[in-house]
Amino acid sequence: DLTHIDLVHIFNITRPYESYLQMKNTQRWNKKIVFSPLYQEFDEWDEKGRAGAQKFFTHIVKNKNTKEFIKNTLRYSFFLKHTTVLKTIFVKKYEAFQKELLMNADLVTPTSQLEWEDISKHFSVHKPYQVIHNGVDLDFADAAPEQFIKKYRLKDFFLSVANFSSIKNHLNLIRAI
Repeated sequence: DLTHIDLVHIFNITRPYESYLQMKNTQRWNKKIVFSPLYQEFDEWDEKGRAGAQKFFTHIVKNKNTKEFIKNTLRYSFFLKHTTVLKTIFVKKYEAFQKELLMNADLVTPTSQLEWEDISKHFSVHKPYQVIHNGVDLDFADAAPEQFIKKYRLKDFFLSVANFSSIKNHLNLIRAI
């Protein structure tokens, strides 16, 4: 129920199905949409960075729409409470969902100019946009290593702030260190 809402902020173009459903609901209520795409192209990662079963899968299934259809059908099949999302997957191609999200936004807020250029090029979209850089807590603006050194008694260290995932390339970071 968006009765007392003026504007809806929707996130994520990489998994567009939930975002799409939110967009449709927002349109039913005739409300404005700001869309933060968080766009990242994974084609090169699929080709060069995956391992094991994922690597096997991405080398067999080359078509992006087919690949995303299979991945998301499996992903949402495990969560039976997401039957609405699962039904949505069968409506149109993956990239069509992405483009529709972009086209129906009143304002797109990429995190960088480069992200917007990639989006514009890949989807042939020309919409009002405003770059909104990722925020940083001001507590870290003037961060210094002394507190960490005192607490952990380590002097030479690297800090990698990211979830542990193969796409973050932690293994090569460790090797480089």
